[in-house]
Amino acid sequence: MKTIEFKDKLSQIEIIINLYGKFNIIDGDSGTGKTFLYELINNNKVKNTICINTDTLKAWELAGNVEDSFKNILKNSADTLIIIDRADEIFRTNENILNIICLDDSSNIFLMFTRTSIFVQDITTWHNVEYDKENSKLTVEPVFD
Repeated sequence: MKTIEFKDKLSQIEIIINLYGKFNIIDGDSGTGKTFLYELINNNKVKNTICINTDTLKAWELAGNVEDSFKNILKNSADTLIIIDRADEIFRTNENILNIICLDDSSNIFLMFTRTSIFVQDITTWHNVEYDKENSKLTVEPVFD
């Protein structure tokens, strides 16, 4: 298990994310806080993380090198948490990114935020998110069936 811990500079909320395995998914309906958590990680410049979202994809599309850009990220990173917000949208518009992730043999770990199912469940770890307002602590824990 890999644990990512940091304190949000603005709200002073302590965030603890426990990841298990290579592929980790947080899913939920619109408005459930997935993008908020993604932005907390991105805005706090958490060590050894790379954040990718639909804006990143649009920039790659404008440059005409979506797949090469993603491959370069994987090639130039090790022991990195690669966080993908709106993964379902990104994979729907470019299936090859999903293939590249599935074939990645690096030590990177993926945390994907999605509204819909994107993988066969038995190769991923799903997560619950709990917020303890009294202690200003947000915890992301793996769920095992």
